[in-house]
Amino acid sequence: MRPSMRPLLLCLCLPVLAFGQRGHISPSLTLSADSVSIGEIISVEVSVHHPTEAVIEFPSSRDFSPFELVRSTATPTQTEQSVSQDVITYEIRTFSMAAKQSLDLPLLWYNGQDTGQIRLLSDTLFLRRRIETVHDSLNYRFTINPIYLQDPPNYFPSLLLGFFVLLGASLIVFLLRKPARRYWALRNLNRNVERTKKALERLSGEQHQQIQLESLNMLWRSFLDPKMDLQLGAMTTTELIAGVQRLPFLTIEDHKALLKAATLRDEVSFAGNTVAKATIQDTIQALQRVVDRVYRHRKALIQETM
Repeated sequence: MRPSMRPLLLCLCLPVLAFGQRGHISPSLTLSADSVSIGEIISVEVSVHHPTEAVIEFPSSRDFSPFELVRSTATPTQTEQSVSQDVITYEIRTFSMAAKQSLDLPLLWYNGQDTGQIRLLSDTLFLRRRIETVHDSLNYRFTINPIYLQDPPNYFPSLLLGFFVLLGASLIVFLLRKPARRYWALRNLNRNVERTKKALERLSGEQHQQIQLESLNMLWRSFLDPKMDLQLGAMTTTELIAGVQRLPFLTIEDHKALLKAATLRDEVSFAGNTVAKATIQDTIQALQRVVDRVYRHRKALIQETM
């Protein structure tokens, strides 16, 4: 053979060798049924015989259109005399209404520098339509069964009862609104008076006169003016003379007791004098009587107006 003929023969043999290698890849596709219904699961088995060194890429979930891939199960590779077999079983279902459906699955293979694709075409699957059958004993062609109609449930009594219950509840709330407001107002008043009396009792045992008299004045001013309408807490002793007179329910004795407490605070806090304990105790007792009188006035006012 001439040396110049060898490259030409080699070029001619390469396609033949490549075709021979591809020929060893033998895929098959098997269906478990020849027809299918909507939502029914059928099995598809893809089996490939190939050289051991070849790599097979099986179809993915998007390749099963118009079917939907439910799950897949792979069988371990079996090898015998340099030939391997890979098997994967797919479970698919369809929701398409087409009368005829089929699969066209791509199968890729890689063997060294060679690569290729094989198309696996399935047989046609016919769509089964489920038709309900009627038993012959019904004789539907010869007799007409009457249709018994039932009246819908009557909800009118329930609605009427609910209306009267709601009306009664609204009437009860309307009738009890004033007693409820009066109850809560008296309850808050009692709590305020109890806190004030307990605070007066604690202050009677205070040893530091300046703290005692400062707290005493803040206490009776906040009790008489809880909403800060008269601004008693910010008034000086001179301004208190006119301020307490705005409270018509206070007596002259109450005015004297309040001004006495303010004057004692000024003597201790500003003049630095020391006041006898008996004088402070008398002042606290006078303030307690003021609290009682104010409580009775406010209680009577609540009962009259609410």
